[in-house]
This record gives sequence, C-alpha cells and structure tokens, in this order.
Amino acid sequence: MNDTLATNLDALTRTGGTAPAARPPFRLLVSDPGGDAQLRTADGRTVRLGSARNPRGEAEALVAAAFGSSPASAAVAVIGAGTGAVLEVLAATPVARILVFEPDPELALPWLSRRSWTDLILSERLRLLVGPDYLGTAHAARAVEGVDRVPIVAHPVLAREYPDAMLAARQALDRVLRDAAANADARGRFEDLAFRNTLANLPSMLREGDAASLAGAFSSRPARHRPRHTNPARLFVSCSR
Repeated sequence: MNDTLATNLDALTRTGGTAPAARPPFRLLVSDPGGDAQLRTADGRTVRLGSARNPRGEAEALVAAAFGSSPASAAVAVIGAGTGAVLEVLAATPVARILVFEPDPELALPWLSRRSWTDLILSERLRLLVGPDYLGTAHAARAVEGVDRVPIVAHPVLAREYPDAMLAARQALDRVLRDAAANADARGRFEDLAFRNTLANLPSMLREGDAASLAGAFSSRPARHRPRHTNPARLFVSCSR
C-alpha cells in the first residue's frame, strides 16, 4: 500500500464511507511493465482500464456523452472509475456530488493509489460505494436528495468485460435514487407539520430545566434504555433522533 492510497483510505473512513479492503494477490488487476494497472478479463486476457495516449480526452468524451446537451447536474454517478481520469474531469465541473460505484473493491485501488482525493472526500463531494454489498446507500441517498437528474458515467471496458457486475452496480444506484426520491417526498409532506409542532411545544420546552444540571448527579447509579422493570434506584434515559 503506498502513502497516497493510505491517505485516501483514511479520508474515506473518517467521513463514514467505504474503504476498500482488497489485498494482493488480486483477482481482477495485474500490473503492466510500466506499473499501470490492467484489468484481467474472465477469459484470461488483460486490457487497459483507460487510454494510453489520451486518457483525459477519453474521460472528457465519456462525461460529455453522459451530460448530453443539458447543463451540468448537481450530482453525477460513476460506475467504474477506472484510472480516475473521469473523476478528474468531473472535479473541474460544478458538479456538487460525485457518487462512485465500484463493482469490486479491487477496482477502486488504481485511482485511489494514483493521486490524493482527500479534498473531495473530506468535503463529501466524492463518495465511494463498493460492491458486492454497496454499504452506505442511505448516506448516498441523502447526498442526492432533491436532485432531479443524475447523469451516469459507466466505464466502457468494465461494461463489456463484466456486464453482470456492472448491472448489479446500476441496481445499487437505482436503490439510492429511489430512496432519495422517497426521502424528498416525506420531507415535503411532513416538514411543515414537524415545524408547527416544534413551535407549539416551544413554550413547554423553554420552561423545562437544563439537562446539563444532571451531569454527575447519577454517577454511582446504573442507567438503562428501554427498561423492562421500574426501579427507583436506576436512571432511565429516553432519547429520539
């Protein structure tokens, strides 16, 4: 593991994201004589993850095809980031949220090892979800809540060589988008009601004592949440989120 990879993995962990845990020997990746990662196909061939001559131009073409004639969206999904060239192109656009879906933990290593992404990760502009489990979809859904259009940039080599894995990644993205739409709908229907209830309860809340006054008052007594039995010697704590 090089220092760049370690720094990026630490940033992912600090923001509650998924840090790929892939370790050699690798199943999907091999290195060419120059040290660049190549993809091992299901039939044993090795193919490049990006253009050797013009990776930036290739990435710009993929992003342009995903955006079409529409202006840049507030969020974009990348299914398979390859060498990371696509992410560099997106980082230079006004896109506020970049969701990366990697079908396998190994596939995140080339771009996480190549350069630092910590600024994008720590600002939560870049979020990584890794297959096959794609943990973190709830957090990702909150990141795209209220976004009307999420263009998709899919890695063409991965789509050709591993179509089933790419389909599973697309299904994970679809779950994120459905959850985001449901969250936005619920917020629209219940936010005003919650605000009115808060205002109605505010006088009672202001009359209550300061919870800080309980600090240290029960240091020698056990506390339980959701108690089964009532015991005056115990302190019961109830909370909601």
